[in-house]
Amino acid sequence: MSESDAEVEVPTPPPGLGTAAIAAWQHLHTEYTFEAHHLPLVARYCRTVDRLEALDAILARDGLDADGRLHWAAVEARLLGESLGRLLATLRLPEAEDEDGEDQRQQRRGGHRQPYGLRSVSA
Repeated sequence: MSESDAEVEVPTPPPGLGTAAIAAWQHLHTEYTFEAHHLPLVARYCRTVDRLEALDAILARDGLDADGRLHWAAVEARLLGESLGRLLATLRLPEAEDEDGEDQRQQRRGGHRQPYGLRSVSA
């Protein structure tokens, strides 16, 4: 999925993305080539980046404490961070290059697992 050093044509970002999301969109499309069915996931990832940035701004303004309790934005940021990680895992992006400059293999999932069978029961 990694591109060569040739000029990369980055697709136009979806409408409504903020600065952080557009930067993420451009970075992802510069580094990787996505199939058409991955584009909605990339867009969702970028929108999540925007929402996290907005929550960070709220927390910077209000602080983590709201009336003696954890600010709602901190809770939302934690949940969105988890969602961001799941989106990245779903995209199955390869790891960074190894020492030789070679792309590491893409994440592989195990094949179908057989259900556990019954153990023989001795009478």
